[in-house]
Amino acid sequence: MKNVLKVQNTEGFYIIPYQEIYYLEGDGRCTIIHTKMTGDLKQVSSSYNLKTFEEELKHPDFYRVCKSHIVNLKEIANISSRNKSVIIKNGKNIDIPKARIYKLKQKMQ
Repeated sequence: MKNVLKVQNTEGFYIIPYQEIYYLEGDGRCTIIHTKMTGDLKQVSSSYNLKTFEEELKHPDFYRVCKSHIVNLKEIANISSRNKSVIIKNGKNIDIPKARIYKLKQKMQ
């Protein structure tokens, strides 16, 4: 099983280890990969949409929590059923549909 995400954009070609990814955020037809890395690699943009990355990330550590976010399950700090959100270890709060909370909790077990 591969453990890196390969991303090409106008800036160059990047190989990002899965364990360095917090989450991926869909932004229209583009995707922003939010990582633990520093500098230019903190956020890497791609012209590919989130669906493309969802198909590529067939890894048990990643889950699409809503229309615009795929999260690394190992980087979730908290799941709030009351607020219907997930808090990522970098502090990002992602709102998710109520139905996905149950599925996410099952996947985390």
